Amino acid sequence: MASCVGDKVWLRVRGVARGVAAILWRATSSAGVWREVHTSPGNHPEPTLRRFSHLRDRDVRCRLRNLAPPFAAGGSPGMVILRVHRDDLNRAYQLLTEIRD
Repeated sequence: MASCVGDKVWLRVRGVARGVAAILWRATSSAGVWREVHTSPGNHPEPTLRRFSHLRDRDVRCRLRNLAPPFAAGGSPGMVILRVHRDDLNRAYQLLTEIRD
């Protein structure tokens, strides 16, 4: 009987610990903080790089991601992605209208 109660308590503690860990991970990870605003193929990244420089010069929080496919067969170029912090998104879209390709 005591073993059964101990097992139930342990399972409950384990479940609570997992929930707390999940909340902390979401709070500290960048999931949902960055929004994709522009993408270019990896073999022609200049439009995305221009936008990145334009936004950075105007103090918009942004970052570039280079997504190359794993085990790229045949030299597949992948993608270059410009992401903007969600709090700067409206300002970024306004500034991006100033760029002409």
